[in-house]
Amino acid sequence: MAGSTRIPPAELNGLYGALVKRMSRKMFGEVPAPVGVMWHNRKVLNFSFGIGRKAQKWNRCDENLKSFAHMATASLVGCSFCLDLGYFFAHNEGLDVNKAREVPCWRVSDVFTSLERDVMEYAEAMTQTRPSVTDKLSARLLEALGAAGGSLPAWLILLSLQSQRLGSQRELADAVGIRGATLTHHLNAMEAGGLVTRHRDPANRRIQHVELTPAGEALFHELAGAAIAFDQRLRAGLDDRDIDVLESLLGRLHANITDRSGASPGH
Repeated sequence: MAGSTRIPPAELNGLYGALVKRMSRKMFGEVPAPVGVMWHNRKVLNFSFGIGRKAQKWNRCDENLKSFAHMATASLVGCSFCLDLGYFFAHNEGLDVNKAREVPCWRVSDVFTSLERDVMEYAEAMTQTRPSVTDKLSARLLEALGAAGGSLPAWLILLSLQSQRLGSQRELADAVGIRGATLTHHLNAMEAGGLVTRHRDPANRRIQHVELTPAGEALFHELAGAAIAFDQRLRAGLDDRDIDVLESLLGRLHANITDRSGASPGH
């Protein structure tokens, strides 16, 4: 697992450092250099561990495709430890280790299917600064793998439930801007898919609460990357001042159309 990092790894010290080293050696046989790098900022380290634990629960994508994507990005950035780790997991989880060996040279190897090639091309393109994913490649993957339940209404509902403390379905409706039968339609589909649960308030049966299930949380994190990438693309060429002006103008337009006083806009 030899390799080098641009930032020198820090010495893991203290009780927490001893625990991290023990866990790392138990899992990998040694302390990976990236752990020492992230030790410079404990919040980054803990966040990375948390994301890793959640990502392990994602199960909507073929495990071989996920493995190839991880290893392709590791090869692109030159992380030899990450490549070794990817091969280790592929071997332990019964994945196609013969193909895993070929990932660093996937562009010239003849062992991969067209879908596997698209997945690795997408993973590399998303790793670039700036991301270089083309609309054509995205369309091919969307057609092959589906949208993973990622409609805009479903995303807004997942985002609202994940980021806010909402006391009722009415509050959810206010948060996402979808009301009545339309919201009920989406919640029915999401509940049938195991993404949310609904239950009546025992103190007031007219109030219905909506909560995310573990599958709903997993889908939220799965879609978050796509949403962030789209947001970055949408904001391209705009600075913070442009965004502030835009938000102010949109806020005024929203206030104008939701004003029920009957006053004319601007009065």
